[in-house]
Formats: sequence, structure tokens, C-alpha cells
Amino acid sequence: MKPFDLRLLDVPISLDCNLSCDNCNVYSNLKVSSETQNKQSLHNDLINWKPFINPLRLQIIGGEPLLLKNLSSLIYTAKNAFPKANLSLFSNGLLLKKNLHLLQVFKDTNCKLIISKHSNDKRYEELLKENIKSFIGDYLRYEIKYPSVTFAKTFRKDKFTFELRNMSNHWAKMYEDGIKPFNSDYIKAHNVCMWSHCTRLYKGKLWKCMPTAHLDDLLNTITNSEDWSKYKNMYTPLSFTDSETVKNNWFLTKDKPELICSMCREKDTDVIYNKKIW
Repeated sequence: MKPFDLRLLDVPISLDCNLSCDNCNVYSNLKVSSETQNKQSLHNDLINWKPFINPLRLQIIGGEPLLLKNLSSLIYTAKNAFPKANLSLFSNGLLLKKNLHLLQVFKDTNCKLIISKHSNDKRYEELLKENIKSFIGDYLRYEIKYPSVTFAKTFRKDKFTFELRNMSNHWAKMYEDGIKPFNSDYIKAHNVCMWSHCTRLYKGKLWKCMPTAHLDDLLNTITNSEDWSKYKNMYTPLSFTDSETVKNNWFLTKDKPELICSMCREKDTDVIYNKKIW
């Protein structure tokens, strides 16, 4: 079987976070219990999938990755497993002062740091600027043209590249009030999905998006899991041990609407502005 080209592969290494953003897209604000990667588990997951996938972009994400003391080894592990993939790490940037050693790691691995700016809260903005300057200096001097997305600015110094994405106006509601599913029209929900192009590697399996991958984490945390019961067994992730026929069918359909999409919003207006982050 020829490896399948994946536009983007997200690899969450932990859902723990130092912020508590309203409607976090991986439910970190709800303090869900999740699996945390170590060097060996990440290596196993990536190597198990290496014969079957070719990720064009590989994204290490959280939660907040900078909380992990073993982050350096995880970045090197990801780079070694898929050396040709465009590697990046997502962070809220508030712990950079405590992780100055990562600058060399980013340079060694050509790993782009993508900082998501979650809020226009003044305290948050000052903390973010302070941490970035401690990490790379007067970063505004190093801005370059052509960021990867329209709501970002990109900076490059020596062999280090980082991107500052303003997510304060790009935040979708993940659930209805009371932490309940939307019960939408699944095709409409898929049409407004911000992550329909993403594939997620979690618990050793591939998932079509973040909500599907972390549904069990959510249900094990909230007290009204019965509201979500019809979605619990609606979706089957892909295992590297599945047959070639199953794999081919999964890859051909993974970007298309599926019934489980109905648990998410179907309206573009279901967004959050000036969300709570603390």
C-alpha cells in the first residue's frame, strides 16, 4: 500500500493547559483527563503509521506543550520519524521564559513555533509580549512577508521561525450551553467546520477531527454524558492494523461529512468573541 498523503497531521501530546479558554477545541478548559505522550509512546505511534501515511505538515499540539518537561525529546522524535514533513509546534507562548533551551531545538529540527494569541485581554497581551521578547528579543524587527494564514504575522531570525496568529476572532463554539451537543444537520456542520482538513493521531489511531478524537475524554469528565450518548459509538477511528481495504476507504472518505459531524455547530454565527481565558 502506497503511503497516503495527508495535508495535515495533528499530534496532541497532552491536553493539560495553563489557560482555561472558554469552549477550548480539545476541552482543556473542562480539565479532561487524557493520555500524555512520552518519547517512547510518540515514537511507537509515529513509526507504526509511517508505512501508511505521508504527512505534508506535522503539528505538535496540546493543551499547552510547553508544560511538558520532555518536550525537547518529543520534537526530536517527531522530526526523526517524518524528516520531510513541515514540522510545527503550537503554543500560547506564556511559558517561553521558562523554556529558553527550546530555541536551539527549534533550530536543530527546523520546527516552526506557532503562537496562538487567544485574547485581547491587556494582562494576557503584556505577558505574551514579555515571553516572546525573553525568548527571541525584539521580534518585531524580524517580521517577514507571506504568513501561512491571513490572520498571522511571521518572524524569522537566523534559523528560527515563529508565527503569531491572532485567534481572538477565530474561535468557534464547541458545544451548546450546559455542555450539550448541537444536534445539527451533519452536512451543514461539516460545511462550517474549521478542522475538516485535519487528521488527528491520538491513542495510536487516526481520527477525522478534534471533537471525534476527544469525545471519550469529554464524556468521562462531564456529568451529563447522557446528552451525548448517541454519538459515543457513532464513529470508528482508523487503526494501523486495519486491512488495506479499510484504510483505503477511510482515507477516501475522511474529509467528507459523516453523521457524527452533527454534534458540532452548523452556523457561522456560533462563534465567541472576547472569550474568557483564565
